[in-house]
Amino acid sequence: MSETLKASLWSLYIVVITRLLYYITSIVIMTVLSPSNFGIIAITMAVIAIANSMSSVGVDAALISHKKDIQYLLNSAWTFEIFRGLALFILINLISEYLGILYNESQLSEILRVMSFTFILYSLKNIGVVYLRKDLEFKGIFIYEISHLVVLTIVTLTVVLLTKSIWGIVAGDIS
Repeated sequence: MSETLKASLWSLYIVVITRLLYYITSIVIMTVLSPSNFGIIAITMAVIAIANSMSSVGVDAALISHKKDIQYLLNSAWTFEIFRGLALFILINLISEYLGILYNESQLSEILRVMSFTFILYSLKNIGVVYLRKDLEFKGIFIYEISHLVVLTIVTLTVVLLTKSIWGIVAGDIS
């Protein structure tokens, strides 16, 4: 089997398994949580996504496209990501109370504060994973991404089913 075909299959596996797990999780969550919970999560996810997109400078992409050895750049890239994560954590904590008031949802500010920890946690990820993408190691990328997704799915579904609350989604994202 050619390398291109193998890479394509690993990429296809990632897409199919990711969508399947998201569909299963969504169906279970929809049967357990109330519609108002989805509004709070939608606002939370929008705030997180906007903060991520406005602060993303493409560190991973720069490392991947760098022609020479990137080993000497990894520490700087990792440190930069940690400072970015801390800055976003602080920013979200500063605005969370105001967003809760704006949307008249006290639970929104609490959820935003807890979800802001994801910026710190994701910034602590192993920066060396960029080698998988740089070297087009699709099997390694598959294992890395799917293992995270499986943990997220298990934690989310377990907490949602046990507590029947929006905190299950928050716990899953933090895991």
